[in-house]
Order: sequence, then C-alpha cells, then structure tokens
Amino acid sequence: MLKSFCVGLIFFSFIVSARSQQSIQEQRAVHVLCYHAFIDNQTMYSFTPEETEKQISYFIQKGFRFITFNDVITGNYRGTKNIFVTIDDGNRSVYWAYFSVFKKHGIRPLLAIYPSIIGKKDYALTWDELKKLHREGCPVASHGYYHHYVNKKLYDSNRASFMREIFQSKAVLEKELKTKIDVFVYPYGVHSPITIEKAKEAGYRYAFAVQGGHLGPEHLLEGGMRLPRYLLTRSNAQGLLAYVNRDAERLDSKHPAPVAKKPLAPQKEKKKAPARPTEHAYLPIDFPILQAKKTSFTTKKETPGDAFSPVPLSSDYLAEVKRSFSESSYAFVTRGQGSLSGLQSLTPSIFKIKLKELYFGLLDISFRYYGSFMRLANDRATQIRKDIVIQYRKFVDK
Repeated sequence: MLKSFCVGLIFFSFIVSARSQQSIQEQRAVHVLCYHAFIDNQTMYSFTPEETEKQISYFIQKGFRFITFNDVITGNYRGTKNIFVTIDDGNRSVYWAYFSVFKKHGIRPLLAIYPSIIGKKDYALTWDELKKLHREGCPVASHGYYHHYVNKKLYDSNRASFMREIFQSKAVLEKELKTKIDVFVYPYGVHSPITIEKAKEAGYRYAFAVQGGHLGPEHLLEGGMRLPRYLLTRSNAQGLLAYVNRDAERLDSKHPAPVAKKPLAPQKEKKKAPARPTEHAYLPIDFPILQAKKTSFTTKKETPGDAFSPVPLSSDYLAEVKRSFSESSYAFVTRGQGSLSGLQSLTPSIFKIKLKELYFGLLDISFRYYGSFMRLANDRATQIRKDIVIQYRKFVDK
C-alpha cells in the first residue's frame, strides 16, 4: 500500500509539474501602440514617416512581429513579442503614412475615427480616403462623434451629447463604410462604468483605453471593454520602446522574472549617481490622469468647432490628480500629521516611482491642453485664410 501511495504521489507531482511548465510556455502578450499623426511639425503626438520607420525597424530587430486586430481577439498569436498598432483621430497624414510605411511591413492598423471631422476639415481624412484604407484591410473603430469625454459627468449633464458620442458615431461609420463597427476607442482614454454599459448596449464588443500595460487573453475574458494601450509621444517614445522590449522579455519563459533573495548579512546601500532624465522616459502603468473618475471638461455647444476647445485646467481637475496620487496603496506622511509612521512602507524606489507617476500625470494634462489649443488655433487660422480669400475675390470682382 505504501508503494502504491508513493507511485501515486510521484505521478501527481509529475502532472502538476507538467501543467506548470505548460502554463509558462503558453505565456502570451500583445503590446498595443497608439499613434496619432505623421507630420513633420515637431508636435507632441506626431512623428515623421522616417521616425515611424525606425520605430518599426527597432521592434523587428528585437524579434517582435506585427499582428492584426483579428489575431488579437481570436488569440492567434504566440509568445510575448507581438505588436498591434492603432491610430487615433483620422488625421489626413495617416493615408500616405500607411502606403509609405505600414503597408510594406504588412501592418494593418486599427483606425479610431470620430466622424464629425471626416471630409469636413482640411487636416482630416476624406470619406474616400478612409474607405480605401478600409478596403486595404485596416479595421475602423468609433472614437466618439465630436471626440468628447464620455464619462459620468457628461452622462449626467448632457445625456444627448453622451449618447451621440457612442451611438451616432457608430451609425454614421456603418452607413458610410457599409460594415459593422464593434470596437470603441475612448476619447482621451477616459471612461466610466456607465460608458461601458452604454457601449455594450450600442453593440460594441471591444473597447480600448490608454492606461498602459500589455494586453493578454485575460483582458478578453474580463469582457474586452478596457483593453490597454501605450500612448506614443515624442517625449516618451525612446523609453517606451525600450520598456516594451523589457516587458516582453520579462514575460517570456526564457527570461523569467528574477526571484529576490534575502541577503546573508545586512549590507549598506551604496549611493548611486542619479540617472539623467534624458536617458530614459519612464512610463508608469497607472497614469493617474487617465484613470481619473472626475473630469472638468464639459461641452456647452454641439458644433464641430467646439470639439477643439482647450481643456480647462481647473483646480478640481488638478486636485483629482493629487488625490489619485495620495490615495495610493503605499503609506505616505501627510502634512500636519506630525508622525513618521507612514514611512515604514515607503522605500526610496517606491517614492521615486510614485513621484514619476504624479509628474507624468501633470505632464499629460499640459500636453492635452497644448494639443487641443493647437487644434483650435489651426482651425481658426484655416477659417481666417478662407475669409481673406473670399474678401479678396469680392474686392477683385468689383
């Protein structure tokens, strides 16, 4: 009997070991990149075609492969070195960037479109250009109608505007492209539980945010309505590419995460020179600003021009970032407590990480304000040029 028990124990251990090895080998991940425009104007969210080509070449040299959206939702990929590209807003530069850069690499990016500007703004795609990109195999997702925040505040203050962003954008895209639109990309990455509820009600099956982190099969099992992406900007591009590569190698079974070992004897921490901030752009997984539950942006008018009004930097909005930072899982000493007990769980490395999160949250606010302001300025400048031409022609005709 003892012999049979030992044999059974060995067999059970073999099965557990085999399953654990199988789970390690089946580690899979996709790193979703979020682009916006491909213009040589040195703005925060725009890259030249040459810069984009170098970024793609970097991933190819590191052993990554570019997959399609269908691969993502069906799980038709292996390993952790997989890249999926999304492009937000429908800038006109996307058209020639696709044919000059993406197509030759077999990349079919997901195009997140808000219909209010398509065929109406000089900087936006026309419907014919969008249709051609769709025929080339680029899937299209709704990105709202006017690119407004679709959060609880808009739902409570302007129900019609909220529903227009989710329902009407889908209807217009489906009518123009003659295809089903079942993917939603949250404008600015902001969403609330009511947003997810109404998106599902409208018929969307998947939705992308920009909270960072790699995408895995578990995200689809959880509903697929908060799929993560990395937001690419000029300030974080170099560091982000390196981070994605490190994250993929860490997840890979060939590069397991190191196990911390307890030192045999207490050792004094050696002082290291601080790293230069230009050497590496740190991208925290949880941007406080992108996960804020409250947003001070509201829309008073429903015209395409108002979609580009600068985001107001109210004290409530900045307070939300500060509150998100202070309500972290780590203990911090707050002003006026007169106690150092909160420092027990605070290490220098943790403090640096949380400080960087706050910094990038505030940096994201300024970039949003700058980007929306530039859109407004470009829009107004275009209108002024048109008015000048009209007045000049009237003067010449006289």
